[in-house]
Amino acid sequence: HDILIVAYTPLGISGQPLQLSTDFQPLLEDELLKSLGKKYKKTAAQVALRFNIQRGIVVIPKSFDPAKIKENFQIFDFSLTEEEMKSIEALNTDVRLVRLDKLSGHPEYPFKDEY
Repeated sequence: HDILIVAYTPLGISGQPLQLSTDFQPLLEDELLKSLGKKYKKTAAQVALRFNIQRGIVVIPKSFDPAKIKENFQIFDFSLTEEEMKSIEALNTDVRLVRLDKLSGHPEYPFKDEY
């Protein structure tokens, strides 16, 4: 259907921590992402962003820090292998990062449909 997916809070960080679920491990502390970052001389955040870009997902990480903004753009000079992509995909725990408590009255809440 030519639907373009946009990753909201793609690094698992939010300026509003009360809106985040507590049912997940911090993404940027994941050993796999950190080890791949070491391999490519990148940060875990850059590996996470690159993973989504390679999946065709738009990522818009939020930052007010000029150094972090620049770092977030430095993801186009490396590619993850197919095996690495599968390893990162295996980290999925089907946890919704952003709580949507304000939408609990919506008829489709809690939005668990598969896409």
